[in-house]
This record gives sequence, C-alpha cells and structure tokens, in this order.
Amino acid sequence: MHPLHFKPDAEPARPALVAALNLGGFASLCERPDAGTLLNRYLSHYFQVLDLAFVDAWRDHFRPPGSLVQVRPPDFMKYTGDGALLFWFRTAEQELQGDFTHAVIQALRHFQQTLPGQVALWEEKWTAPGLPRSVRIGLTSGPVHPLRTGALRIFAESVDYAGQAINRAVWLQNHCPAVGFLMDAALAPAGAEWCALSAREMRGGRATSVAAFRVDYERAHAADPAVLTALPAGA
Repeated sequence: MHPLHFKPDAEPARPALVAALNLGGFASLCERPDAGTLLNRYLSHYFQVLDLAFVDAWRDHFRPPGSLVQVRPPDFMKYTGDGALLFWFRTAEQELQGDFTHAVIQALRHFQQTLPGQVALWEEKWTAPGLPRSVRIGLTSGPVHPLRTGALRIFAESVDYAGQAINRAVWLQNHCPAVGFLMDAALAPAGAEWCALSAREMRGGRATSVAAFRVDYERAHAADPAVLTALPAGA
C-alpha cells in the first residue's frame, strides 16, 4: 500500500480556468444490482463523449469542420467519483477571459447538450434503461496550487492540485442543480444569451455574482419559481 505523501515545499501557483463536472444520478447507478456490469462501460463511454468536445489534430482530420469546437483539451483532468475536474493552465501574459474562455464554455455546453442523446443510445444498445443523462457544470478561474510527491525534487511529480478556485467550481455546479451550468460572472461573454444572477448563500452566506445560460434559467424558473431563492436576477 502506498501512503499519501506530498512534499511540504511550496510550489508556485498556476493561473487556471477550472471546470467541475458532476453526473446527476450517478449515485443511483452505483446502487443498481447491475452496477458491476455497467459502471466501467458507462464511464468509458462518458469520457469518450467528453473528449470529443475538444480538438484533437489527428482524430479531427477525419471529422467535418462544422462539427468541431475549436479549443484545446484540458491540461489536467481528474476523475472525482461522480464527475471530473478539468484545468486549462494560463501564463501571466494570457487572459482567462475573452475568446479562449468563450470557446471552453461552448465546448462544455456542447458536451452537456450532447450527452442525453448519447446515453439514450447506450440504454437501447445495452438494454439498460435509467442511466445518468445529465451533467452539471461549474466554471471559474484562479490560482491552483500543485501538490507534488517524490523523495527528490528532480523526481517530483505533480499528482494533484488544491485551491479556492477548485472549491468554487464545485460549489457552482452544486448550487442550483435545476439550472445546471453556472460560472463566475466575469467569465461570461457579453450578449443576450447570458443571464446575470446572484448566487445566494453559496458556501459562506454572501451573495455571489454568477452567470448562466438564459434559456437554462428561464426553463428552471418556469418549472419551479423557487429557483429565485437560490438565484435572484441581477448581480
């Protein structure tokens, strides 16, 4: 057994765009009597669909250009038990806002909207109804702190990261599941597609400026006006 062992030396923080993904209903899948058959198969296909949301030079040579979302894959990905964490690292000279962030948002949105149709096909092919179809997404930016292991610095390996930006991305995806995609307000591009909101009592009790796709907010509010309790309009 290998113990958890992180080096105590501080490492320079890395600016990053951080996305937290959570599979709605994954706990129920784990409790099913056929979980032993389905879990590996489902996760394998799930992450293949996620991978298709990003550019791959070799694979995309054979795909029509109109189907591509032009943004590179994450620099770091971590499976979290019921979803994943995705990081895109940026240098001090690069902006986390602007065209790059917008492209990441669109890629994640494409994945979120594509997944239910893919799951429906798997359910039919595997004769396994009731598989998780929805994914919640939280997106933020900020410094992440490398956690390294290794007896000598030259052999040290970055195995994980910690930081407030990671916590915040997780809180965002969990704050209002009915909406399903929340991001820091500063990350949302200008335009009528977005809705400026205030996340009330999100882990700390203070209202926090966030943004969502307007169509998501209006759908959630029409289904349950209590959404206003968690996400009153206006930031």
